[in-house]
Amino acid sequence: MQLKFLLFLICLLGLNISICSASKVFNAEQAAIGGISVGSSTEYIRSIYGDPNKIRVDEDSINSDSQTWYYGDTFMIDFVNGIASCVVTSGNNGLTTPAGITVGMKKKEMTSKYGSPKTTDKYGNRAIYTYQTTSGIGMVFVIRDGIISEIRVKQ
Repeated sequence: MQLKFLLFLICLLGLNISICSASKVFNAEQAAIGGISVGSSTEYIRSIYGDPNKIRVDEDSINSDSQTWYYGDTFMIDFVNGIASCVVTSGNNGLTTPAGITVGMKKKEMTSKYGSPKTTDKYGNRAIYTYQTTSGIGMVFVIRDGIISEIRVKQ
């Protein structure tokens, strides 16, 4: 009788562990690249990275001041009215997510940190994995041949 009860407890514990590990929640604190997230101000970003190498101003914007700041060829930030709306890294430049994921890592490292994405789309040898916070901020990973080639945080 005690053996059956002990086996029951072991099975129950195993089920609990598997449910907890499968239900990773993606939250807003994870949606950042190099310490920059959606909602960061131009002043904050300048305090970390200094002046950008290049600024592109969107002249067609009707009701807002839209700019894209470029730091080298592999890091860019889109702004609307001085607030970051999209952050992108597309090179192995040392920029990481809060979980330590960077361009150049294998896809399995991403899924081990973040779990299953909300959506997955495939285009030839490229796959797009999207994680979504409850507040609507998304983190997108572009995977080519099993390797992360771009990370994007956007509203």
